[in-house]
Amino acid sequence: MSLLNKTRKLNKILQKSGTEPVVFDDI
Repeated sequence: MSLLNKTRKLNKILQKSGTEPVVFDDI
């Protein structure tokens, strides 16, 4: 899985939980 897809997936999960997209140092 590419880093972009990981970030998209994380952002989708965060949006579902009602928080703003966050950039994680540790993925």
